[in-house]
Amino acid sequence: DEPWNLEVEVLPGEDERTIVRYLSRMAKLTGAEVLVTDDADAFKTAADTVGLKHQVCQQHVVPNTLRLVAEIASDLLGRQDAGTSEKPGDLSSEQAIEDLASLETIILARAPSSQADLEVLQQRYQKAPPPSRGKRADSFYRMRLLTMDLAEDWSRLTLNDTYREPDGRRFLPATNNASEQRIGHNIKERYRTMRGYK
Repeated sequence: DEPWNLEVEVLPGEDERTIVRYLSRMAKLTGAEVLVTDDADAFKTAADTVGLKHQVCQQHVVPNTLRLVAEIASDLLGRQDAGTSEKPGDLSSEQAIEDLASLETIILARAPSSQADLEVLQQRYQKAPPPSRGKRADSFYRMRLLTMDLAEDWSRLTLNDTYREPDGRRFLPATNNASEQRIGHNIKERYRTMRGYK
């Protein structure tokens, strides 16, 4: 089926209050139960406030997360090769590299049941100290932030896996690409029409 637009609206602001008011109105008009958006925090707060289940676009999150995993792993491996491995507290570069490999598998599979694994990783890195003022965050603190973000948002990243047809097919989109494509198409058509009036 061809996706269709209910509305394309330019909001007067991007603040949470404006988004909550708009989403609340749209949810009442449509009876919507689920919101699919990009990863902006304002949408997460708005979905929770309005009482909508929320699927975060995997295409916005997954490539960036995998890139971050690769960056942290590269940094840790480089330090090992240089003989300058970090070891704050009970953490070690070897453990962090193993955990990054696990994270990569978890992110690629995106199974709702991986929430418990993410919480274990989050607890492991929660005491990694923040950088001192003016210093760059080390690999362990970056792991702390990454595992915390993933554990907090995991249900939003995997919601589409819980909505299935009787035959097992997913019907909730994992991305908001269809909406963005339709919005882009409409804006392009409007722009093309407006060009004739210049």
